[in-house]
Amino acid sequence: MKVNPNIQYPVPTDFAGFLLWQTANKWEKYINLQLKKTDLNQADMLHLISLFHLLQTSSEVSQVQLAEYTGVTTMSVSKILTKLSKIDLVTRKIGSDSRSKSISLTEKGIKILQECANKMQDADKKFFVPKAKPQFINYLNNL
Repeated sequence: MKVNPNIQYPVPTDFAGFLLWQTANKWEKYINLQLKKTDLNQADMLHLISLFHLLQTSSEVSQVQLAEYTGVTTMSVSKILTKLSKIDLVTRKIGSDSRSKSISLTEKGIKILQECANKMQDADKKFFVPKAKPQFINYLNNL
């Protein structure tokens, strides 16, 4: 099928969602480079940071609560937690509601979190702060 040259089609960079998607991908690659020595990636670290945050206000956090907080599917959270559990950064136990699992950070998980959260914060500042911000779309176009 040929594209009709008489019809004007939108340019992808006219869509804020496209620009956000591109920026998120660039940011993810940049963060993953900073975390390379840890064998963790940006998603792993964001889940550790989110879990730590949730545990500050609740004695028990379930996989479902973590999924709701991060906006990630429960299946994706489960896969990430399986990885983090295998490398002894989190534990998963039957929660007070036996239908759910309660997640905790291990001592090793807290130590990695302390090391990597600072790396991520520094990388985040380097990635975003130097960019010009006259308008949101222009800002994303410049990344």
